[in-house]
Amino acid sequence: MADRNNPDFLSASTIKGDKVVNAAGEDLGKIEELMIDLRDGRLAFAVLSFGGFLGLGNKLFAIPWQALRLKLHDHVFVLDVPKDILEKAEGFDKDNWPITSHEWLSTVYSYYGYQPYWQAGMPRETESQRMARVGSPSAGRKNPDFLSAGTLKEDKIVSMDGEDVGKIEEFMIDLQDGKVAYVVVSHGGTLGLGNKLFAIPWQALSLKLHEHAFALNVSNETFDKAEGFDKDNWPLTRGELSRTYSYYGYPPYWQAGMAAQAAGVSAAMPAEAESERMARMESEKMVQTGGTVSTTGGEMPDFLSANTIKKDKVVNRAGEDIGKIEELLVDLENGRIAYAVLSFGGFLGMADKFFAIPWQALALRLHEHAFTLNISKDILEKAEGFDKDHWPLTREELFRTYSYYGYQPYWQREVTERAEMPRETQPPRTTRTEKEKLLETAEELIAQQEKERIEQLEKTETDEEKLKRLEREKAIAERREHKYQ
Repeated sequence: MADRNNPDFLSASTIKGDKVVNAAGEDLGKIEELMIDLRDGRLAFAVLSFGGFLGLGNKLFAIPWQALRLKLHDHVFVLDVPKDILEKAEGFDKDNWPITSHEWLSTVYSYYGYQPYWQAGMPRETESQRMARVGSPSAGRKNPDFLSAGTLKEDKIVSMDGEDVGKIEEFMIDLQDGKVAYVVVSHGGTLGLGNKLFAIPWQALSLKLHEHAFALNVSNETFDKAEGFDKDNWPLTRGELSRTYSYYGYPPYWQAGMAAQAAGVSAAMPAEAESERMARMESEKMVQTGGTVSTTGGEMPDFLSANTIKKDKVVNRAGEDIGKIEELLVDLENGRIAYAVLSFGGFLGMADKFFAIPWQALALRLHEHAFTLNISKDILEKAEGFDKDHWPLTREELFRTYSYYGYQPYWQREVTERAEMPRETQPPRTTRTEKEKLLETAEELIAQQEKERIEQLEKTETDEEKLKRLEREKAIAERREHKYQ
């Protein structure tokens, strides 16, 4: 389970300065800054420096958060971007950062082969909404979509009456989905609260951009009775944070469906996936305890850490041991488990190979520290494994795995929900013909989004900017030449 040694959250200051390595473990550079989307508290991108690697010199580079994979106890991030892509990447000077708009960031995400997070369920912001969020323009400053954690730290906090009540000390980052879990606010004695620190939901703060301040949308009475924490006992798990969100009247962001409806922000994890997983876990609880959830030896957990799940045994439908879970690969774009890595020992002659298994194919047997693998023997016998140095690291590779086992890739869920029957009446697996149709629908949507993006760019870009864009798009097209084959 998540605890002080395996936290759900890390501070922006802790992450900044962490080194970045490639898949082979070679040092590439380090994280210089984290940029926060002012609209919903997402980590928009990380700013990396590469030193002399690949001759990239002193340039800085915007990297999608989901391209980075955390190795928590090594204080290291793995950058899943091929060398040739990095060599041709467009960096920027530390004294000349680009205009950080969603339009600009869309080209960055496209270059690295990632879908922008705001195109995955978050309604686009109108200009009037944007101006209401950032305030009216002033001569000296732009109206950015993103600001760095370093820029926002130390911004003052004002009450609904406009009185100063403290300042921002830190941003805590959810390691699952790259979202600001909460903002750490200090009060310095205001309201008699002494020097306590307070965890404040991002949704409870409204940016007053040109005043370098945030308005706290919480009454003085509520704030006066809030429970703070000292500098040695920060909330580090979702369980602890859930109580804070409830106290301030905000739904936890990881309860995706509720949060999107109540707060109008994008959800970290699709609601269906969360309810699907929790329903399965609850079912297992009931089976194992004869219909009563037991609290013997501690409460039944809502979450399990990756370290707890790793090494759990895997059994077939008959209950026979067939292997164990070696690792869990997490998609940091949305906090989903991309796949579980299984080893089967001598079962079916599969020794020495690892196998990527869709999370949906595993059913938890909570009190046995085991998972049932819902895949037939003949399918497993013909499955393609991989060795320890060649793990699937892209969605293109993983698409083939999901298709082989007959499961719909989780990242296509949003598109396919428009065409599917309600989940209760639709089985989780799809036929290969159905998957081909769903893929066509997904690619049509992506093509339409790309067309709209280009039309918008062509209205404002210079000839030089257009030439650079066409070169980038050519590189992207070459990389995706064999996509889904």
